[in-house]
Amino acid sequence: MLCVLQCIHTVYVSSARSGCNEWEWAMLKYGRNWAFSLIEHVIYSASLLLLLLFFFIYFSGVCWFLHNLPCWK
Repeated sequence: MLCVLQCIHTVYVSSARSGCNEWEWAMLKYGRNWAFSLIEHVIYSASLLLLLLFFFIYFSGVCWFLHNLPCWK
């Protein structure tokens, strides 16, 4: 979101470049970094969720096994 605001600020406030060239420059400067950081964020979030899911399933299985041992009944 910050990158988008920076792009808008750069396009409409800065007078160094004009019109379409300014927008293209802003997108080249900020757009690619924003897209890659978004992709990395999605990948890291998915990895973290899978890791948490793995630990939940693993510990649920361990607890179920310990509570259902035949020799304890």
